[in-house]
Amino acid sequence: MKYLEALGIRPGHDVAHRNFADPKQFEPERFFDDARTLLTKATPIILDKVAPKLEEYPGRWNPGGFMVFPLGLTDDDSSLRLHVSAAGMPRDILCGPFIHNHGWHLASRILAGNYSDTIFQLEMQHPSTQVDPETNVWRRYETRRNPGGRDDLITDGTVVKAVPVLNREIPAGNFHTIEAVTVYHIPTTPPEQLAATLVLDSPAFVGTTYVLLDNSAGTPMERQRRELERDNIELAKEQLKNTAGF
Repeated sequence: MKYLEALGIRPGHDVAHRNFADPKQFEPERFFDDARTLLTKATPIILDKVAPKLEEYPGRWNPGGFMVFPLGLTDDDSSLRLHVSAAGMPRDILCGPFIHNHGWHLASRILAGNYSDTIFQLEMQHPSTQVDPETNVWRRYETRRNPGGRDDLITDGTVVKAVPVLNREIPAGNFHTIEAVTVYHIPTTPPEQLAATLVLDSPAFVGTTYVLLDNSAGTPMERQRRELERDNIELAKEQLKNTAGF
């Protein structure tokens, strides 16, 4: 952790995104520009000093099927995290991945492999419209994060059609960004490929985020973000070592 402290990163985490801020203080382009600078400076430290000791940064599985290692907080309560989608591990665990948005700005530098995703525009449908994943018609659920990594998923019955508008593929060394609230996306990195990204999340601006699910009944759901096991962490370390060369 002492290596990150030199960059202004202090111990702590905000895995449940409970640190809130005024979005007026986090203009998107300025946040993304500052994040690119920090992530660039942090990259060699993460690869050389942090990645070989990932067991010291307890993490959990994200519903999208990737590992999340919280690394610390900045002075403005933004969160530095390492995300690893290990090659050869399924992407569809924990009821995901699904199209979703974020209540915070997200900036990311790809450390190893290739990151890909698809961005969608949502079109509201009549509440009686039949949910049909084949035509990208989904029920919108609110994600309510609870202590211990448990999410409650609640819907008010809203049905939307998700129209793909942009496919992104971003190689190692490059950046991608996701603006809070307005952008819906889904990660699409194939399970046979590695994608490791160094992420800076701003504090949250809203308490509500959404995920699109195939649930015609509209019943409440629950999911658990499981803690990473040692073999998961060792696989992440090994793949980063082989690819990034630390």
